[in-house]
Amino acid sequence: MKVLTKDSDSISILAFPDEKVTLGDYLLVHQVGQRESLVLQVYEEGYLELNSVTEEIIREELLSISGEGILHDPHDVGHVSRIIRDLRVLGCKTRGSIVENGSFSMGSIWLPSRAESTISRLSTHNLLKASGRKLGHKIDIGTTVGEHGFSINAEDLDGCLSIITGKKGSGKSHLAKLLASQLVEHGAYVFVFDVNDEYHALEPETIEGESKVIRWKPGDSLRFTMPYIGRSSISNLLSNVLETPGVSLREFLRIWDNLESQDMLSLSRFGDAIRTWKCNEFVREALSSRYYALLGSRLFIDNDDNAVTIEESIADHPRGGLFCISLKRLGHSARRLTIETILSKVLELLERSAIPPIFLFAEEAQLYLRETSWDDLVTRMRHYGIFTTFITNQPDALRSNVYRQADNIFLFNFTNETDLDSISNASTADRDTLRAIVKTLPTRSCVVLGRAVNELPIVTRVSSLGLTALGETRLFFNDRTKTPQLLLAVPETNDSQTRLSIK
Repeated sequence: MKVLTKDSDSISILAFPDEKVTLGDYLLVHQVGQRESLVLQVYEEGYLELNSVTEEIIREELLSISGEGILHDPHDVGHVSRIIRDLRVLGCKTRGSIVENGSFSMGSIWLPSRAESTISRLSTHNLLKASGRKLGHKIDIGTTVGEHGFSINAEDLDGCLSIITGKKGSGKSHLAKLLASQLVEHGAYVFVFDVNDEYHALEPETIEGESKVIRWKPGDSLRFTMPYIGRSSISNLLSNVLETPGVSLREFLRIWDNLESQDMLSLSRFGDAIRTWKCNEFVREALSSRYYALLGSRLFIDNDDNAVTIEESIADHPRGGLFCISLKRLGHSARRLTIETILSKVLELLERSAIPPIFLFAEEAQLYLRETSWDDLVTRMRHYGIFTTFITNQPDALRSNVYRQADNIFLFNFTNETDLDSISNASTADRDTLRAIVKTLPTRSCVVLGRAVNELPIVTRVSSLGLTALGETRLFFNDRTKTPQLLLAVPETNDSQTRLSIK
């Protein structure tokens, strides 16, 4: 390989047919007398375009059609011609330099010599090592292009906002389950908004036979008392989810304070108090509609024995736990109420240091992100101790400020130009690299960007879970051999009619 041209931070490399590279690979440019070696990443591949090459291809095709006896080539000129026609140009982006002591410097960029520089492959493992990355609590992701194992640090998700995005079926949820299960194995507490009820089948490493997976189904195994949720969280529900007018909200809180002062605060007594409360009839009607919305969600209960307390549930699992909040089959309003209730209560507990920091995985975030108070929470959550990972197949569901605050992005295959624009406009990686590489990614392969890879885009293939996982698409024609034969029998008729059977 040889340096061909340079334009800003892009360098074109001339590659011969036997020099195989893959999009996302890293190259190292050495030069005699230069104290640094330039680090390049391949993002594009094409043929060398020369007019003489085009003429040669046309000439050979015409001769092969019209002439006989022209196959004699004593000087093997045809072999050289074939090599020239297969010469490739690799579009590369400059990522930095590796200096004499073996460390990586992102800002050091220089112009290599065309004549005296040599180019070699640079493995992802050696590049990350040179960048100073050290593994702590390791999370195994998969393998890089060169079949080297690839891992990230659990510490690189700690205190961070992460995004996993890609088109449907590309492997987003597979990676999310892998990250969640290994975080739990390291003793972390992971809360999952499980839209498709997939995560409860995961079983990370158990301690003395004790399961680390806790499945909460709102209205069934997940119910709270109103005193436990508290005045502030209920106020957030009323304003953010149920869109309660200010006048009605003030009356609701006055009723709350009245019942609390008498030690009579409960859901049923709240309903009784609304019916007898002295207020405007329109206000009473608004209060009643909100009360019945809370009642219909079945998220609140008066019996303390059957109610959940988040801090006690965490205390019951001192070595980590995966808390799966099942949102499957929940109505639109009940889903929003559940998400807001848990977020508000968890934030309150974290403010009081009643629970340790948690990792929150928001599956199918596009279904509820626009309709809740996440915009305000995205900035505040990491300061309180909620470290969120959004999983979505609709990048435009996340506003640009979310991408700008993201510490890590796991980007799977996209072919839609609009989706690519949504990500590349806010990503720290350059636009050309993302648009070129992401379109070519096979299923379960992704580009990792951000803190986890020291801001160096890394292409990796995600490994299998090794755990029970749900969530695969249920197909009608899948494994039809196991489907019982269907026999439709029509009673026998005379010879002029037809007997029909379907197998």
